[in-house]
Amino acid sequence: MAKYEYKFSKNELAKVKEMIGNKEKIIFYFMGYADRNFIIAKEEMITKNCCSCTVSHAFYWGADHFKFFQYFSGLDSVLPQKIRIGLNFIKNIVDSDEFKIKLSTVYLTGFSLGGHIAGMIGHELKKIYNGKMVAAVWGNLNIEFR
Repeated sequence: MAKYEYKFSKNELAKVKEMIGNKEKIIFYFMGYADRNFIIAKEEMITKNCCSCTVSHAFYWGADHFKFFQYFSGLDSVLPQKIRIGLNFIKNIVDSDEFKIKLSTVYLTGFSLGGHIAGMIGHELKKIYNGKMVAAVWGNLNIEFR
């Protein structure tokens, strides 16, 4: 069992159980910078008969010319929090007797920055669970050549 920074309350656990139901697999799709593509998560949910969680995060606000500055300057302060939140959510599910989901039936996927987050969470889970790993980590990086 993993060490927790945060543990679900009974009400939170009931809400998560309602969302997941009796599914044995779960996919976390971490959105990327300017990513609005929910189609991949939907396709995976349908074809793999699993619960699919889309995780969105915002790094910037305001006028367009400030977005890149906020995005890159916010990575150092915001990214570790995103990883901790994802880790704790997954640990609460995997370690609970309330769910059929185990570490070996967790899938992590993401686009652009979301791909990095998926990889970092997978790496941290491997350390926490003494070398045991999630089923798969998929990342799609957004590279543009101009």
